[in-house]
Amino acid sequence: MGIGMHEESLILVERATVQSALSAQKLVNGESVRDFTSNYISGKGLKRAMKLEHKFLWKQQRHISDFCRSEAMDEGKNRSPNVVNFNEGAVRLLPTVMNDSRYIHASQINIPYGNFIIAQGPTKQSLIDFFRMLWQCHVLLVICLEPLTNRKTCYPYFSFKKQQAVEARERISLETREVIETPVANLFVYEAVLTNMEIKSGANKRRIHIMRYDKWTHEKTISPVLLIKMITVMEAMDERKRKPIVVHGSYGIRRTAVFVITSLLIRQIAETHRMSILKAAVAIRRRRYGVLRFLADYRLILQSALCYAKQCDLIKNEKTFMDAIDVS
Repeated sequence: MGIGMHEESLILVERATVQSALSAQKLVNGESVRDFTSNYISGKGLKRAMKLEHKFLWKQQRHISDFCRSEAMDEGKNRSPNVVNFNEGAVRLLPTVMNDSRYIHASQINIPYGNFIIAQGPTKQSLIDFFRMLWQCHVLLVICLEPLTNRKTCYPYFSFKKQQAVEARERISLETREVIETPVANLFVYEAVLTNMEIKSGANKRRIHIMRYDKWTHEKTISPVLLIKMITVMEAMDERKRKPIVVHGSYGIRRTAVFVITSLLIRQIAETHRMSILKAAVAIRRRRYGVLRFLADYRLILQSALCYAKQCDLIKNEKTFMDAIDVS
């Protein structure tokens, strides 16, 4: 009985010691809310630090203030009120005339394996902003994943015919000069000239290429092999490598994100023989709303990456490859 009481007292002492260790913060004398507020506000250094911290948080977080402001003004620049545009990674335009907006429904991701702008297909009201983005961001290549047969899904911003131009408010125009066929069926490249009529003297023209594929829809997806071929054509055209490539569909969510993430992975595999599919997906999701909501989209990315790795002879075991590619 005596031994039992001794053991019980030891247990109580141990519990008290643990509780004391876990509650060490209770030994710190806090200050009242009034004193804390007074000291924080009166200290200029602390006040400045607080403002800098808040400014940093504002820039880092996925606020949608500009998107909401655009919706409230009913500018017609957003294709849907349900597809938000995060502030994080958002493209900001430079105003050049009165009443120019800084806002456009587009997000940029610039990492070692690719520099992309993921954009919503332009609306009639945002056409001028789309052209301003092409000019100000020095875009030389646009990937169009829309058929451009319905103005409600994407306003036509270039012509399929040579020597025809699309103009926005007599400020910027895009004239098609050549139509180039590619080895990939239904994939066409349009060589065009972007002209900034606001520039009265000096270089106001740039050559730009538009790569368009019109058979990839939400109802009918494409094969991993075809996606790899499209990306291969894009890589061959991306001469300067670090200039941003604009990729758009209608809303700039599903096909666009699949194309961009797969492109990042393909370049990573080619350069390092490794791939970070989750990191790439997270990087895009932090900047673009609604990416990879569907398993089919993730499956297409994974299958395409594995197919490319197989083409590079990085996958030796045929059975392992076939088991991996048949993702259910």
